[in-house]
Amino acid sequence: MKCSRCAAELPESSTFCSRCGAANLSGQITTSGYSYLPAGAPPWPASVPARSRHGGDAPAPVQAAPLLSTEKSGRSIGRTIISGVLILLIPLVIGVGSTLGVLASQGRLSPGAASTKKVVVVRNQATPATAPGNQLPAPASFKLTTVKDVNVALEYPSSWVQDALQKLNDGVLLDIHPPQGQQISVSFSLERYSTSSSASFSSADQINQLNMQEFSQISGVTNLQMLPANGSPPTIGGSNWAEQNFSLVNGNGVKIDLISMAVEHNKTYYNILVSASDVYYTQAMQKYIQHMLTTFKFLS
Repeated sequence: MKCSRCAAELPESSTFCSRCGAANLSGQITTSGYSYLPAGAPPWPASVPARSRHGGDAPAPVQAAPLLSTEKSGRSIGRTIISGVLILLIPLVIGVGSTLGVLASQGRLSPGAASTKKVVVVRNQATPATAPGNQLPAPASFKLTTVKDVNVALEYPSSWVQDALQKLNDGVLLDIHPPQGQQISVSFSLERYSTSSSASFSSADQINQLNMQEFSQISGVTNLQMLPANGSPPTIGGSNWAEQNFSLVNGNGVKIDLISMAVEHNKTYYNILVSASDVYYTQAMQKYIQHMLTTFKFLS
């Protein structure tokens, strides 16, 4: 082999000319063509060969255990956690606090079977700027919404937000709540259960009991107590609903009041879940929720 610059004779393995110092490209070893395999051996595979799912050498994938158990009825804790009521399980006290992130298990992080998962980011609530002290502002007006997927029409405060419907494994969920800017600690959730889920329930009371059970299993929740009903069962949309009132204390010592109402209408179960911090609950029911329930109608 000769040097390309001075034509001096060089060994085949030489990488540079000993006379003029020129690089000998033809003698350089490239990593792309180098192999540790002996001559004539087949090349290394470019990827890891897939194991047959029928083979015995591949271990079965380990499924992570759900954070909360799923009831036999098919109802999942994911439905409750991803509902708007979850925003009340963090501090809702007077004064502005730091922003907190809540993973619904896990929406909302979902540890159950809910098909929709989301992370709910919530923050401590301050006193509404439009009302003195702990007084909630009266709604300027109400607006009508008709939601065919949940078979319901109702009126809600015109300044509130109607979230996009959430398609769950056990039904369809509608959340309506004040905008974050108003900082009003109230939520209204309505779920219409699917035909298969409805068939798994024995009564409307069972749904209310499951709501209590699900909240009792949320980390940080303490002092969950059943409260007496406020008179006779409510009549909503021409039907008598089963009602369960209860309260709980979240991980920061804030008391939350909730009411779960359920009914079977035309062989389909519906569930309304209302929640508010204890200091706002009575006002919220009088100023907002009562009108929503009064105007509630089934479409069919």
